[in-house]
Amino acid sequence: MKFRRIRFLIVTVFLIYGISLFTLRYYAAHEDLIPSSLKETDIDFGSLFSLFQGKDSYSFNLWTDKLFDRLIAERGDDDDFVRMAKLRVDPYIPEERDSIDIPKYVDSETDNPHMVPFDPRLTLGIILNDLNTQLTSVNTTEDLRLEVFHWSDWTDLTILHEQMLVAGSKRHTCSDFAENARPPSFKFKDYMDVSEFCVNDVDLGNIIQDMSPEDPMRAQLQSIQKSPYRLGFHITKFGGRVPKQDRILQSAAYLAEFMPPPLAIVMLLPSQNQNSTLLKIPVNGDLSARTKLVDSELARSVLRKTERLTLSKEVAGVQSRLNTKSASKFVEFKHMNSDLFEDKSATYHGQLMGEAELSPSLLNYRESLNLSLTTERPSKYFDEAKFVNSFKDWAKGNHYDWRFFKEILDEKEMMVPHLHALLSAWLRFVESAGLNSWVAHGSLLSWYWNGGIFPWDSDIDVQMPIDDLHRLSRDYNQTIIVDFGSDPNKEVRTGRFFLDSSTWISHRTSGEGLNNIDARFIDLDSGLYIDITGLAVSNTVAPARYDGLIPESLKRAASKVTKGGKSGSDIVPDEREIERNSEARLYNCRNNHFSSLRELSPLRLTYVEGIPARVPNKFTEILQTEYGEGSTTMQKFKKYAFFPRLSLWQPRKTFQKYTLKSKKPEPKLDLGEDLDLAVNQVDSVSVFHLNDRDYLELLAEEPEVLLQYIVSRNVTQFHKQEMVLLSEGRNTGKTIISKRGKLLWNFGDVFRDVNNIKAIKRKADFNKQVEELQEQVNKFRSGESENQYGEKEIGDSPKEEKKAGDAISEPEDPPELMVEQTQEMADNADKARGQVSG
Repeated sequence: MKFRRIRFLIVTVFLIYGISLFTLRYYAAHEDLIPSSLKETDIDFGSLFSLFQGKDSYSFNLWTDKLFDRLIAERGDDDDFVRMAKLRVDPYIPEERDSIDIPKYVDSETDNPHMVPFDPRLTLGIILNDLNTQLTSVNTTEDLRLEVFHWSDWTDLTILHEQMLVAGSKRHTCSDFAENARPPSFKFKDYMDVSEFCVNDVDLGNIIQDMSPEDPMRAQLQSIQKSPYRLGFHITKFGGRVPKQDRILQSAAYLAEFMPPPLAIVMLLPSQNQNSTLLKIPVNGDLSARTKLVDSELARSVLRKTERLTLSKEVAGVQSRLNTKSASKFVEFKHMNSDLFEDKSATYHGQLMGEAELSPSLLNYRESLNLSLTTERPSKYFDEAKFVNSFKDWAKGNHYDWRFFKEILDEKEMMVPHLHALLSAWLRFVESAGLNSWVAHGSLLSWYWNGGIFPWDSDIDVQMPIDDLHRLSRDYNQTIIVDFGSDPNKEVRTGRFFLDSSTWISHRTSGEGLNNIDARFIDLDSGLYIDITGLAVSNTVAPARYDGLIPESLKRAASKVTKGGKSGSDIVPDEREIERNSEARLYNCRNNHFSSLRELSPLRLTYVEGIPARVPNKFTEILQTEYGEGSTTMQKFKKYAFFPRLSLWQPRKTFQKYTLKSKKPEPKLDLGEDLDLAVNQVDSVSVFHLNDRDYLELLAEEPEVLLQYIVSRNVTQFHKQEMVLLSEGRNTGKTIISKRGKLLWNFGDVFRDVNNIKAIKRKADFNKQVEELQEQVNKFRSGESENQYGEKEIGDSPKEEKKAGDAISEPEDPPELMVEQTQEMADNADKARGQVSG
């Protein structure tokens, strides 16, 4: 074994020597590496190497700026890449994106189409304007309330418009989701019977007739019957594994009709020192309040005051009317004590049982605790957007919450901006709420490398002590968090996120593996989410690497050391396991990821994606334990490689074009079983053979990489300096905050608001969309419309269809399954509240 290691080291040394020799000869044969486009920028390339020998980032950045200016000049303002590039580098958002007109038909009984194109600016603008009015008359913010709520105002459900504006036989029904209505090419593993989650519209009358007048679900079904435009089908719950297009339609239908409203809206209003002021507004949960803004008196009252809403002015107005204290101070270290990691579910439940009057949030929390404490085998709480296996990217659905899924995001263009929006909103939220939380797992590893997010990531992981998880669930479960960003003068962000905490908070072991995640922070624009896990003392056997922390009096008689010391799963826990973990200060999530208090506390202040954040104290130890020592040194992962000079991960083929220009066949070496290890070492070393001159050539030929470097360089270069200090065992506090706790750096968001990105990319015109929708509605009302296939159909007018529906709704003996579904509908409503998991 020892001889094999020596042989491998000798081979590696010779390979590295060979690469170095080849590189020197390559530069000698290719003295002019700079393309002609660079030569025309009037830069003295003769002094290139002397300028960059010390890795002078300031000078290098000047060169990249010249490259970018040159690119903009050559392509012109009408170029799509230029339009989107300017959006990212310009600190100020275009003025037209800060304002929106309220459709005039909102105040008309005859012209109102009862639907509107989705634009979060309209929803937020109307609510902010109304809040500004309320704040002039209420004594305290506790008197504020949102009187109406409909999910179509908060997430894009416009896919339902075409279903609502189609009459007669062309309407979608439950049979369209059934297995026998699909071609044989679809594979239906885990496919649920359609009758389990879908009810045809023509059957609603029968179901309602059979229900008790006191049944609250009866009133909800009656309200659906009274809707101006109805779907031909109604989705009552999660429908299992389905084709992608069916998932989009089913998710939207469920939100529109059966998803309960949130308990509150939590607004993160920009404040000083990159803080946010947290404003929680209860939502009227009455059935009568489930009204779209376009049909509400709230919107009509705002329209009578103004026809145009400017978000930055409305945000500033609300902020100025709040009696907020001075901005909170940041500290370099946040110390956590062991008490935060003890689960007090039974204690908190007992305290609430003695309360006669509780707010909706506390009542929901108490009922969740009661169910959790009395349930032995919890069922799965969260459902993902599962697709049938015949769909090419079927596995990607697991990264989306099924209720808010819209589409599989393009990984190159939109995935990272959405993840940035999620993470930045979460970081601002927990800081404002005073919660302890830190980035974990793959998200911590991506921060380690460049302070950002891996380009291949599709979710984000954070952790928090169990006691903070209780506070999160108690105060913010079933709420929508609105992130307006950190600087409304530059851009008002419109991110909206749903916080959903699992019912089973008192269960701290993996069980059957169905509920490894405690809570999710879900993006309403995409369905992507942050996995939130709580760490607590449990009776799970800790990994062998922590045996030295266990007091002698609690040590096992014959402790088994497991392979790699990563798991204690082969040791049967005894009655003293919780005591061992408590004394050793060892905590785990439900997926059995362990950490010690020493590894976690104190939490360090840093920046992630340019936003103030926290990371664990011993982050390197944590990462190397979870991912291996190579995770913090190897500069490649699958098809990606790390560019040290740019601090960016890019596809390996990007740099291979500049390191293998001669395209000579690689020598085939017979290294036997050492081949893979040797190749890994060679790949790692080859990245370093790009000097600044090569990087400039690369950036000149790769506009996307150039843009990415320019917008991220302030964050990544700060992170480099930070990591150097940490590697030397020095604190970074003085480089981040002043003595008074004020942040010294304001990087801002490295990505624009996703809704601004989408709108500018497709050149969206809201007023034009309003006109087009109103025209479609008028055609439908006149009996002339187009179905979902673009086919024009005459006849089957809404009036005729209503008559047919009335006839069908006459009392008959309802199918037995329909009767059973009514109770399931009520159970699903409770689950969405976080009280029942079904």
